[in-house]
Amino acid sequence: MRDTEQAPQRAQNPTSFDIHLSGARVAFGGVDIFDDLDLTLRAGSFTCLLGPSGVGKSTLLRFLAGLVEGDVSGNITCSDGGILKNRIAYMAQQDLLLPWRTVRENVELGAVLRGERPDHARAEHLIAEVGLT
Repeated sequence: MRDTEQAPQRAQNPTSFDIHLSGARVAFGGVDIFDDLDLTLRAGSFTCLLGPSGVGKSTLLRFLAGLVEGDVSGNITCSDGGILKNRIAYMAQQDLLLPWRTVRENVELGAVLRGERPDHARAEHLIAEVGLT
């Protein structure tokens, strides 16, 4: 490759990164919910978890969000070299929105609770990305 040519690269969006899960295990009371799970969640794509009640869909999401306690193991890495902690949010099936806040204020709630200044432009972008404008 000549100096003037560049290899194609993914867009360098700080909010866009792949998530890689390897060797993940969660067990409750000695019973495996999942074991040796490898999964890659690609940036800019949608991933759908399908299955009957009780097979571990919510547990996997809670694991990724760092909300599972107990017998857990595995590695979570991001394609940009960063860590997932504080870069992911989890909303359960139950309605957990604060009805006195706007949609944007609910999206920005994590930053507010961490004592950070909300990024209004990023929140508006995320709202548009999921079709809630």
